Amino acid sequence: MKKRLVNLDLLRVITMIMIITLHYLGKGGALYSTNEKVLVVAWFIEYLSIVAVNIFVLISGYFLIDSKFKWSKVLKLSIEVWFYSLIIIIINLLTFHDVSKL
Repeated sequence: MKKRLVNLDLLRVITMIMIITLHYLGKGGALYSTNEKVLVVAWFIEYLSIVAVNIFVLISGYFLIDSKFKWSKVLKLSIEVWFYSLIIIIINLLTFHDVSKL
């Protein structure tokens, strides 16, 4: 059994939170606020969090460096992405009833 790298797991959790923060700031509208104080704080948090995507990719690459490539994994991931994308689109269409809000 491999030894667990708790420090990298913790860094991965922190980067996930930072990525969620990026999505919240962008989709929540804080980056486009008319209040100057909110705008400054939102962009400051955005600048601090933007590095999280790169860190997350590097950590994932570190853990996956020894794994073997299999086409079945690519196919499985593609099917999952399409499935959940369609589910989300259907839920949005049923909720909003207006495609322009998507």
